Amino acid sequence: MANNVRKNLKKNRISKNKKRSWKNIDIEDVEDFLEGERLQERTGGLVREKTDKQLFVVDKKKDLQLVEEDTDSSNKDNVKRQRREQKQLRCHANLLPDPNIKPARIKHNVRIDKLEKRPKAVVERIQSGKLTYTQIKAQQQRKKALNERKEQRRSKRQLPTADYDLWGAEDTNKNEDPHYMMVTKKKRVNVPKHYLKKPSEIAAVELPHPGASYNPAYDDHQELLEKAHNVEVNKVKEEQKIYNAVDAKMPKTDWDTIEEKLKTKVAAVKERERDIYRLKTIKKEILQDEKKKKEKALERQKRKAVGNTETRKLGKMKFEEPCLEIKLSDEIEGSLRLLKPEGSLFEDRFKSLQKRNIIEPRLRAKKQKHYAPKYFEKKSHRNVPEIVLTRKVSDYVFTLLNKLFK
Repeated sequence: MANNVRKNLKKNRISKNKKRSWKNIDIEDVEDFLEGERLQERTGGLVREKTDKQLFVVDKKKDLQLVEEDTDSSNKDNVKRQRREQKQLRCHANLLPDPNIKPARIKHNVRIDKLEKRPKAVVERIQSGKLTYTQIKAQQQRKKALNERKEQRRSKRQLPTADYDLWGAEDTNKNEDPHYMMVTKKKRVNVPKHYLKKPSEIAAVELPHPGASYNPAYDDHQELLEKAHNVEVNKVKEEQKIYNAVDAKMPKTDWDTIEEKLKTKVAAVKERERDIYRLKTIKKEILQDEKKKKEKALERQKRKAVGNTETRKLGKMKFEEPCLEIKLSDEIEGSLRLLKPEGSLFEDRFKSLQKRNIIEPRLRAKKQKHYAPKYFEKKSHRNVPEIVLTRKVSDYVFTLLNKLFK
């Protein structure tokens, strides 16, 4: 009946967002729970904090009445069970060993002492207690390893001491503990050996020739002119060498020239056949080549001993020296005010970097050609007649379009 009453009762819905309605809230459940916890604390502590052993006990005692009733019925059953348990199954009984038969003792089952197998000299040495050379060395190594471990432990416990300025610019004490140096002071990065070495011993800014002055002496100016003249002569010689190697050897094709080529090939074959009979001369040529190679190697060593004063081939291109900046005798002016400047500082610095083996020589990047786009007329627009509108017709069309799109 009480349950039915509770089901029929409806809780009053109260708004909890206002402070004045808090006094009408039902808090009986919370108060009952707190009351129960207080009672538990008074009577031996909270139940939820206790273990199972403290709360429960296993009752192993039997009731006397139940025991007296079951004794008569259970005695008969127990006797039957004991008889069944004593008898084993035939399959299990066959597997058990027979007590009347003794077990077979094989030689490898019997444990023999290790000393019996060894020779007498070894047995006597072991019994005397003398150590071998390897055993003594092993003991020494163990002691050494132990001492090293102890030293490592002591070094870890000891605090590092710094006898120099921690905030100084240079590392005055290089034999300091690396961990300490890393923590308290910035340690320098390990750089390669050639880091501080210059790639070449050529000066960064070379002094110009005295003949390149705005008002030079006559002899100095003539020396510079001769130097420039030799440069141009060498260029012409190289061009002539290329012409002799390619264009001069490829004249217009004629039958006479073809016959001459065939004759030269036949002569070359005959010379090869003759070379078989001239082995002594070939050996001499080989020896001469070896001598030349040795001389070149000596020259290289001499250059290294002198220093890095030559430009190396760092990339595909070879270094080409810049053109000499020179004024002809007619162009020389007596004052700096009338002098016309030549060359550029940027190009001069760039070439000096190449000469000192800092930058590899390179070609100037070619500009890509951007062609103007071509326009083509479509077939659908080719045969359209051009309409020439007068001013009145165009005004009329404009007004019609405005009316349509309004």
